[in-house]
Amino acid sequence: MSIVGKHFPLSTRTIAMSFVTAVGSFGYFLSPIFTSYSLNEFGWNYTLFVFGMLLIAGLVAAYFVRSPSATENVEKTSNQSFSEALNEAFKTKSYILLVSGFFVCGFHITLVGTHVPKYVIDRGLEDWTAAAILSLIGLFNIFGSLLSGYLSAKMSKKIILSAIYFLRGVSIIFFIFTPASNIAAFIFGASFGFLWLSTVPATSGIVAHLFGTKYLGLLYGIVFLSHQIGSFFGAYLGGLFHDTYGSYDYAWYLAIALSVFAAIIHLPIKEEPVLRLKTE
Repeated sequence: MSIVGKHFPLSTRTIAMSFVTAVGSFGYFLSPIFTSYSLNEFGWNYTLFVFGMLLIAGLVAAYFVRSPSATENVEKTSNQSFSEALNEAFKTKSYILLVSGFFVCGFHITLVGTHVPKYVIDRGLEDWTAAAILSLIGLFNIFGSLLSGYLSAKMSKKIILSAIYFLRGVSIIFFIFTPASNIAAFIFGASFGFLWLSTVPATSGIVAHLFGTKYLGLLYGIVFLSHQIGSFFGAYLGGLFHDTYGSYDYAWYLAIALSVFAAIIHLPIKEEPVLRLKTE
């Protein structure tokens, strides 16, 4: 994050973030395929061992990531303190709206990632269909993230985010109201995957544009915390509704309502730097 946030101009940072997200999505594309095969052929012990080795490899690679020095920073040095950055952010209405919207992103992603496998089986489809949906999500997220990063450098980021959340609702409506079939499931996987993490470049870009990059890691981290809280509710409420009512219907209805909510609340966001940056 620090490399992307400090080395490059804002538009280039946004595009770079889309590349980082897209590369990560390739792993999400391969993971369901490998997991399904490995569990059937070798069992959970071997599968868990392989994922453990991949995590260790990621840890080693992360150690060698170099943060830029102060002389490489393309922005003016800011004397703003940690507490001042937090106070400024939470007094900015646009930031609060962004935090609220990313809660919805987390809810959607974890509801789908956690409960779609059970949902498609409940509708009479086979186990491999669920793995195919998750794999398609990873594959098409590559293209969605790259396109989002490109468009975020060309047009209003809040409009991009509003469109993404609205289209997620459309994708869910198609998925739950059309007759159960592999074709419909694959269309959902591709369409929802295209919208999966395409929110990241535009969201991080708005945070950087509003407040600069000195505390970008902190402020985007808070936005992402909201995402993870939404993830908790997506996982928990999906299971709760299924156990209570015997289906995921109410969880999907809530997801659709949240899509509309997120699409609306991004529109009032003002994509302009705070007064501090204008006067520095």
